[in-house]
Amino acid sequence: MVEASLETPFFHRAHAGTRTSRLFTDLNAWMLKILLLRRLPERYWSGPRDEIDNPTRLARVAGVANQTAHSFFKAFEELGFLRYTRAHGVKIVRPRELLDLWLANERQNPAVYTHARSVFGQFEGLPALKRRSEVGLFAVGALDACRRHGVLHTAADNTPTIFTDVDIGLLVWKWDLEFCGRADAQLLLANTRQRESVFRGAVQIDGIPIVDILQAALDVASFPSRGLEQAEFVVERILANWKP
Repeated sequence: MVEASLETPFFHRAHAGTRTSRLFTDLNAWMLKILLLRRLPERYWSGPRDEIDNPTRLARVAGVANQTAHSFFKAFEELGFLRYTRAHGVKIVRPRELLDLWLANERQNPAVYTHARSVFGQFEGLPALKRRSEVGLFAVGALDACRRHGVLHTAADNTPTIFTDVDIGLLVWKWDLEFCGRADAQLLLANTRQRESVFRGAVQIDGIPIVDILQAALDVASFPSRGLEQAEFVVERILANWKP
């Protein structure tokens, strides 16, 4: 898989000056996931599975404003990633190139992680944390999500990574954790920049919310140790199960 870039001639021709950070906003990512993942098995994706007849229908299914859906469609249509016809509705085209570009964007905008461990020394596991206190939204992501989805390809460290929409300090306190260095970390914690696209398609595995399979790939794309290799492996699995 080749890492995509807006510097390639295709992207200059298609939409000169467009920036990936503006393409892959939270709501754009959410709508892309609906179009890309709606026919994957439920163990990978819990979001909408509706047929998308037109951009207005996409707005209703995604729960976004009509203008947001139409702007999204226009931007990705101009880049050659979306197509609309009366006969077939809204369809993703060139999915591999789209996912390459998305992974490249994630590599340029990595999450910032906080390292934490249990104040009791021994980590009781995620089910115990979930029972201890319900604190906002959270979901397991990155390498541990890949493992739970059955797509862990590399032997890299898979310390559980938790994405949340609440203050990290509050989560640490409620879950009886303490901050620590990377070497002692039993958990990696991060505030997600994309609340809708991360949490709305998350699945439940063994009673724990796990990010969707595509989000797991996006999470690891920027990891320094074989992260891109792992992300590309997951993308290949998605494309093998993908239907337009």
